[in-house]
Amino acid sequence: MSTPRRQTGSIRGASGGISSWSCVASRVLFVRSMKPMLLAAAVLGAMTVRAHADAFDIKDLDGFEQCLQLDELLVTVRTADGTQTRLLGPREIQPRCITAGAQLLASSKDKAKIISFVDAVKRLSAAENALELVDLLTRVALPTCNDELVYDVLTAALEHPDKPRVGYVARATPIAARCLKDKSFRKDFSDELKSADKNLATHACDILLQEKVVTSCKGSKP
Repeated sequence: MSTPRRQTGSIRGASGGISSWSCVASRVLFVRSMKPMLLAAAVLGAMTVRAHADAFDIKDLDGFEQCLQLDELLVTVRTADGTQTRLLGPREIQPRCITAGAQLLASSKDKAKIISFVDAVKRLSAAENALELVDLLTRVALPTCNDELVYDVLTAALEHPDKPRVGYVARATPIAARCLKDKSFRKDFSDELKSADKNLATHACDILLQEKVVTSCKGSKP
């Protein structure tokens, strides 16, 4: 059984070749049809940029979560020569979202509200990225140091290496030191001296020595 030949939209002349006017007509039709498509794409692109332009102007938890889930974001910054547009990825977007969230909550005394923002970071980013919010939370309510969510953020940060002493470890250290004022936290944190994670055990030792909770421990710089 023979397979039917696929029909095409070409118009053939008497000689069997495609007539030149049909090629010209096709090109004209293609160009005309492309114009509205390109215009629509340009308008959509502009709308997307405008929609994202205020991504860091966070008003509530929903806006915070949306910000954390952005894959790309165009931002325009002023330079000596005028302005420059940059495309940001999640690694640059999320820290800005979290800082904006912390600014929104800076004067809040609502423990549950701050915890909901910490939880959002843990779900949508690395737990240790919530340090700025945990710092705020533990200042508002010291007993939250015992919340599993807060404890996980601190230990995740202290599992990072300490070469050099910047970044997560440097930011987590004063928060953990503050939390040591809470008896329950102090007991649990002291158990981290036996942690299988060498970085965490070392940093726990450093903090406990610094705060004079212990006089000696087996911590050594990893």
